Amino acid sequence: MKFKATLIGLGILLVGCSNAGGEDKTLAQVNDEVLTLEEFNQQLSELPPQYRSMLNAEGAYEEIVDQWINTRLLVEEAKQMGLDKREDIKKKLADIKNQILAEEVIKERILNEVKIDETEVEKYYADHKEDFNPQVEVRARHILIKVDKEADTSTITKAKEKAEEILGKVKTPGADFAELAGKYSEDPMAEKGGDLGFFSEGQMVKPFEQAAFALEEGEISDLVRTQFGFHIIKLEERRGASHIELEEIKEKVKKVATQAKQKETFDQLLEKLKQKTKVVRNIHILKTPEPTETEESKEEKKRRE
Repeated sequence: MKFKATLIGLGILLVGCSNAGGEDKTLAQVNDEVLTLEEFNQQLSELPPQYRSMLNAEGAYEEIVDQWINTRLLVEEAKQMGLDKREDIKKKLADIKNQILAEEVIKERILNEVKIDETEVEKYYADHKEDFNPQVEVRARHILIKVDKEADTSTITKAKEKAEEILGKVKTPGADFAELAGKYSEDPMAEKGGDLGFFSEGQMVKPFEQAAFALEEGEISDLVRTQFGFHIIKLEERRGASHIELEEIKEKVKKVATQAKQKETFDQLLEKLKQKTKVVRNIHILKTPEPTETEESKEEKKRRE
């Protein structure tokens, strides 16, 4: 169904508005509107690669042509019904027209004009090496004894004493960290032996992250206090920090560098247009929606991860 729906979309997108006759072969016609073979091939050739690949399926071309015909028949009926005169529909058509015009400006002024040479590719890679080379990642397990950051002194002391007792068990020679995490940790990952998987800098709360990255493989931390409570961390594995030469990923760098230059050019174009055009932007009258409980829960989970 998804494949057929995509083909239907392609059929609707084909414009085809030539007059009947001429040297071009008529592929389809509805009243005076004609889709020629040349127009059909031209418009399909301009489709993105992911859509063109779908055209290899048996009957794909026929399906698109049939959908073009069906759409024109329905358009003719809409006009007979006077739907094209309705204000709400005229507004929708105007919005679509504006969107197409805006996209064509971007195509003409940005996508077709902005190019990048070898020197720019090399400079972009030199300035953004960290974006193309794997970051250091660590895989760690932890045991968490929860305590609210606003808890009273007595509650914090009890939680710390409990965590220290567990720390003693964890650091006993031959102790199984994963087994003890499953038994004592108050974190949802306890059922997985406290395994947090791989993470890079910036993904965990700062005190936890600093402690984890400071450990050697197999080493266990002392108690680490965060907003969630007391953690005991074991570093399982460290990976990344390898260097990739430009020649190995030149096409990828060129693509990213081109997109960055296009965005910069796009931003500059908008600034020039704003300077010579009256623009009103009263964002302050918008009401910021209150976060739902679900959104808050997701945000808390994200911080913990």
